Amino acid sequence: MNHRVALVTNSLARGGAETQLVHLARGLVDRGDEVAILSILPRVELAEIDALRLPVASLGVGSFARGATAVARGTRVLQGWAPDTVVSFVYQANLLGRCAGRAARVPTIVSSIRNERFGGRARDWLMRATDPLATVTTTNSQFAADRLVARGVVPQRRIAVVPNGIDPARYRADPAARERVRSRLGLVDAFTWLAVGRLEAQKDFVTLLRAFSVLRAPGPVLLVAGTGSERDALEAIAFELGCGERVRFLGARDDVPELLAASDALALSSAWEGSPNVVLEAMVASRPVVATDVGGVRELVEHGRTGMVVPPRRPRALASAMRALAGHSPARRAEMGAAGAAKAAREHSLGAARAAWLGVLDDCGAFRRRHRRAATRGALDAPCSSAIGERRSMGARA
Repeated sequence: MNHRVALVTNSLARGGAETQLVHLARGLVDRGDEVAILSILPRVELAEIDALRLPVASLGVGSFARGATAVARGTRVLQGWAPDTVVSFVYQANLLGRCAGRAARVPTIVSSIRNERFGGRARDWLMRATDPLATVTTTNSQFAADRLVARGVVPQRRIAVVPNGIDPARYRADPAARERVRSRLGLVDAFTWLAVGRLEAQKDFVTLLRAFSVLRAPGPVLLVAGTGSERDALEAIAFELGCGERVRFLGARDDVPELLAASDALALSSAWEGSPNVVLEAMVASRPVVATDVGGVRELVEHGRTGMVVPPRRPRALASAMRALAGHSPARRAEMGAAGAAKAAREHSLGAARAAWLGVLDDCGAFRRRHRRAATRGALDAPCSSAIGERRSMGARA
């Protein structure tokens, strides 16, 4: 039987969560489900979304602070769509999906937490308090699931791990693209590191710049693709550290596959993560990875086999690993890249991710039954009543 599914997200800007939303939307459409997408922030053009030709609505809320407005508008949209299931991605959208979804009487609500951390104790409390409104919560790594359960954000009985999926055809290394992009960027023979991500505190580019600044021979280059509030500060830090001439801040890019082809390795310096999409992208592109040991990174990068893993916020350790990897022979790096590509194809294919998502959605009835049994035993978490009260008060304001 076909289902009507509403996918809820913070925005449709390019990012890891949005990429996985697109993959899920395609899988649902291929299964014959009716799919619509709801964005909190004003809509931006995203070719992958437009290509799906799905109904897309924006709440037109320019600030996440306008929560009551977002819930009221979201409730009206969901009432009009009348979906069987709401699936939401990341913190603000999860709160919206839970509150507006219940107000609109959507039978099944699935939240997706994409990070081991998504703020401080207040956000943890809100997700814990509204958890009874959700049917099930997913996350993209076992590490993140374990951390969320340990902090009491989600009970063990109502969490599921759905690995990120990736389309290998888009990221396979293209020798012609490598030479073309390297020539355009003037890289010549320089060993080239690539870093991709939002220029925000989570990605900890300061640690990466400090590590890179000590890698002086034989004159490597660091390409940084992404935008964010820290860009000006990071550019200043790069020059203060004496490596400004060797760091290229490329801004927002839609040619990451070509940049991966032009690079020799990927560097990830995040202070916290879920399961970083860019690491998967590098693996599929047969590029070895040096990454910090956060989130589900160790579930992706096998230390010494597909790359190297180091503690977060440790510039010296990161520099040592980057130096060691760059010092490997081209043949050894190619071997590491090939091992990463094989692992990504084996464990993170679009088919595997799609099967995991559809399995969770098909099992929602079982999650609801477990929820009811726990409620009967009085085992629901203490914040349940306050969460429902908050939902009602927001509905009254709406």
